[in-house]
Amino acid sequence: MPDMTKVASGSNDHTVRWWDITRGECVGESTNHEDAVRAGVVTPLGIMTGDLGGVVQLWDPRAPETSTPLFETTVSDSVFSMTALGDHVIAVAAGKAVKIIDVAGKDPLLRTLECHSGEVMATAAIDGYLVTAGLDGVVNVHSREEDYRMVWNRTDLGPLTELAVSPDLRHVAAGTSSGTITFMHRGRVSEEAPAAVKPVDALPFPVPQFKTGPRAGTRRYWERKDGGPEEKGESIFVPNVRKQKLRTYDTMLKAFDYKRAIDVAVREGRPDVTVSVLYELLQRDVLETALASLNEAMLTGLLHFVAKNIDVPAYTGPLVTVAHVLVDLYASSAGDAGRVDELLQNLMFKAKAAMALGNEMEKLRGLLDGLF
Repeated sequence: MPDMTKVASGSNDHTVRWWDITRGECVGESTNHEDAVRAGVVTPLGIMTGDLGGVVQLWDPRAPETSTPLFETTVSDSVFSMTALGDHVIAVAAGKAVKIIDVAGKDPLLRTLECHSGEVMATAAIDGYLVTAGLDGVVNVHSREEDYRMVWNRTDLGPLTELAVSPDLRHVAAGTSSGTITFMHRGRVSEEAPAAVKPVDALPFPVPQFKTGPRAGTRRYWERKDGGPEEKGESIFVPNVRKQKLRTYDTMLKAFDYKRAIDVAVREGRPDVTVSVLYELLQRDVLETALASLNEAMLTGLLHFVAKNIDVPAYTGPLVTVAHVLVDLYASSAGDAGRVDELLQNLMFKAKAAMALGNEMEKLRGLLDGLF
């Protein structure tokens, strides 16, 4: 309200209430409406309210205790939005039309704008322009100086329920029924624009000049022909590098699920992967923890893998360490499972042979070092 200390609210219970925001109290209430009150606007003459029954009323904010409105009229359909266009002229969104009402005139209805195919849900006024939006997904801009002629519109936006316009009339924000907000930019009108559209230069208020063309950072911006990077031979291409998805065993290592990581690596059948997983556990100093209490299936597969690859020179070092850990952990339980006992015996034999071969290779390397 004008004194900035009171606000008015409309409710589904057909009431209009006045609130003192300094005290947080209701200071007045009206029950004159017979339907849910969904719209209101502050004017120099008072507060206008509208309900779903199509009743528009004017209230005196200085006397909130009164139960009789200063003005009342009925429009053809439910009122969802109201906007003040002057001291005593308001725009009322009634159904699929917008009614221009003069509160002080003998005949309140000045004009009806039938510019939407769906219910008009929002209105706004900026200087000499009236902006409307509706459930048909259309935003219209009307010039009041030209008898409310439409000078700009935007379609196919989806059902719109709310509207806000920047002071220079270039930016429009519209809320949709799906819960999203659509932002629109009204660019500069070219000189070849049809006569039905009013050029921006002819607007009655100063409009800042903005650069036109593709928005910076878009593909059209980098491909433009007006002296852009492409023309200068400085085109920039940013590759779309997809982040590589972690392998299953890497995910399990990341989650500290060491036993399953070993099992998955062994089942994959790639010796380099399995040895890498075992070496990673060795580096983390958790190899003994990971190899303890393996079930028979996991232990059998691991013993078979180590015995098969321990004599491969590239894998001998880490696999000999794994073999020692396995023997220390499971040799005491020999005899419990025949297959495991057989694999342990084979592993011990191969581990000794690999170690003996390693010692011989070290001696040979020492002799060669002495010769050269």
